[in-house]
Amino acid sequence: MYENDGKEIDKKTTDVDVITQTTPLNGAKFQVYDLTEYYGKANNGTAKQFVQTMAGYSFQQIDTLIEKEAIPLVGTIQTQDEGETNGKYGGGIGRIRLPRKSNAQDAVYLFVEQDTDTGSGTNLAKDTLTTPLAVVLPIMDPMDTAKELQEIHLYPKNIGYLRDPYFFKYGRTKGTNEEGTPLAGAKFVLYKLEEGEKLYLTADSTKSFNSKWEKAKNNEPLTDENIRKYQSKDNGLVDTDGLLPAPNTYYFEEVQSVEGYEINEESKKIEVKIPASWVDDEGNETFVTVAGQKMLELHSGKVPEEAKESATPRVYNERQKTPTKDSEEPTNIGNKPPFSKFPQTGAVKTGAFLLGVMVLVGVGYYLRRQKTTKKGS
Repeated sequence: MYENDGKEIDKKTTDVDVITQTTPLNGAKFQVYDLTEYYGKANNGTAKQFVQTMAGYSFQQIDTLIEKEAIPLVGTIQTQDEGETNGKYGGGIGRIRLPRKSNAQDAVYLFVEQDTDTGSGTNLAKDTLTTPLAVVLPIMDPMDTAKELQEIHLYPKNIGYLRDPYFFKYGRTKGTNEEGTPLAGAKFVLYKLEEGEKLYLTADSTKSFNSKWEKAKNNEPLTDENIRKYQSKDNGLVDTDGLLPAPNTYYFEEVQSVEGYEINEESKKIEVKIPASWVDDEGNETFVTVAGQKMLELHSGKVPEEAKESATPRVYNERQKTPTKDSEEPTNIGNKPPFSKFPQTGAVKTGAFLLGVMVLVGVGYYLRRQKTTKKGS
């Protein structure tokens, strides 16, 4: 874990996680507050202890503090892609110029992330945002403690979560409750609704926050080569291959079935609900649901064997019943419900990622926001 010292990290380094495990995240929105007066009356320890205390505050505690102490807002930041010059900066950059002093005192500032709009219309939830960041000036050069840094680079990190939805496509005879058999070769697209319109995941979308969404040409996603297609495997599994969509409600739409089976209305709008965190406000575990069924979390990026054995979540296509002599009513085996479990210790938490921020203070005050996928928890 990298400990901020105010210096910029060499991008060529291979032993610092915020460099080796991150990509820039654009659209992070921050508010900047002047904490100087509050710091003067509330801090009884070192500057480092104060920074650690503020980082431990919840967003609700920060909101309460700002209101109670009437802490002034002095600026806002939103990260964006500025391109790279000589290998420096690039995406995930936000800039703000702040005074070195506040009322003749060494200034203290607080950066609070409000939300992150990645450009896809989906904002991240609070528990995926950077922890509150306090900066106490001056910050001295770690290589020359007599010299004050004019540019301060900070890389705070916290853990947020994304989920990777999947389900199993099965076929059964119409009008029965039989367990059915897995269907291979059915094709699906993924969409979300914005102002009542369907926006489909595009074929050129990359994982997580770089997803792109657009209308299908002639409202025909199957024939639109710009729309990404997913196909059910031999065991009926349909997954998004590590897409890790952000918290929101999405829908799988079946656009091509298997010969002999019908696409029913339910298969045209298979609801996927991705919650904003692992637990709710009461500490209860939250689940991704697909077609109203709880989904087990992936283990090290793979669908768990338990989910494969029970083939859940499961969505059916039906075919017309063929009249036969002495036909028997099939037994209703039903779906085996998944067990509630958090990602196991020692297994990779699929969707875990690190968020990084870079701030430059003095002549310029810069903020850099980066995202990473956590490896091997």
